[in-house]
Amino acid sequence: LDLGSTAMLRLLLLLCAVYNGWGSMERHWVFHDPSVYPYNHMSTIATVAPNTFAVAWQASHVGEGHPDQSLLFSLSNDTGATWTKPRVIRGNGKVPFWGPALWFHNNRLYLFFSQSVPDNWRAPNRYCPGGEIKVTHSDDMGKTWAADTILLPFSSKTRGNISKVTTAKPIYLSEHRYLLPFWQEAHTKNDTGEPCAGVLITADDGKTWKPYDFIHNDHSWLIEPSAALVNTGNPKDAFVLQMFRTQFGKLYRSTSDSTSGTKWSTAIPSGLPNPNSKSYIAARYDPNGKTKSLVVALNPLTKGRGVLSMVRSTDFGKTWLDFVTLENDTKYDWDYPTTILYEHSWYTTYSAMSHHGIKIAQVGEV
Repeated sequence: LDLGSTAMLRLLLLLCAVYNGWGSMERHWVFHDPSVYPYNHMSTIATVAPNTFAVAWQASHVGEGHPDQSLLFSLSNDTGATWTKPRVIRGNGKVPFWGPALWFHNNRLYLFFSQSVPDNWRAPNRYCPGGEIKVTHSDDMGKTWAADTILLPFSSKTRGNISKVTTAKPIYLSEHRYLLPFWQEAHTKNDTGEPCAGVLITADDGKTWKPYDFIHNDHSWLIEPSAALVNTGNPKDAFVLQMFRTQFGKLYRSTSDSTSGTKWSTAIPSGLPNPNSKSYIAARYDPNGKTKSLVVALNPLTKGRGVLSMVRSTDFGKTWLDFVTLENDTKYDWDYPTTILYEHSWYTTYSAMSHHGIKIAQVGEV
């Protein structure tokens, strides 16, 4: 099914009003005070305890890429209905911080992010996205954080001098082995690295990470990837699926050769539309570990970010059906979703009202 045609999209968005296959929906503000932070973007969410979520995002008093761009952090103890006052957990007023990704693993909350370097300078008080990928962790629900560790520097012998960025959390591959998507984004004539996507993989539960592969399609950038492990029920047929933002009006996809996640196919169209905006893929599994459904949160158009939806696949990503609309107001942008599954509901955080705040939407799946 090609969801790129305008007529088909309008029909699906109309049908979604009855939430075919979906339960009830609730929406709440995580943060909304543009008088304090007029710019809020690239949120991430993790479950850290029963009914308790942590959210982080990048924010600025001025705008994207300003040196004051920091990472904010907030907690909810009632599955997203109310939130603590956000506080800065990373920021120095000298260079911006980008693309937070929260991961709760073995009772430790990890934060992956990118920090700009001098090479990211674009203009006075403006930096290009990314820099070097770092990680820190907290053992007390985000009250305090360990010193940062650089996972992937801007200047790399194997991957060149180029901005590295991440915005999606790691996914499980196998025992002790996890995969973190990232991408490389060129900005200046001095960049020597290849613009592409890649993955960081740990085989020791997050103690060390190693980069793999150069995913491309030779025609458009592949940025802001997210990934899901797809288990068909036959271990030999299991694979990892990544989705990418592109400049072609379509989401692109790439698959790994196996659950090792080290080698990837050339990216091709997924059949889902994309207005050059971030999407997010997540998976639901049955008690035996077989993939029950895949969901993608996305702007379901080829142009504009005035509609934010979720779409579902029950055949391992071959076809996508069952749209449910999270936001539909074309006066604003509603974009950059991140989705998690908690109990029987999907929770998606996203940039709201053209980056004036962060919201969360809860949708049950029948």
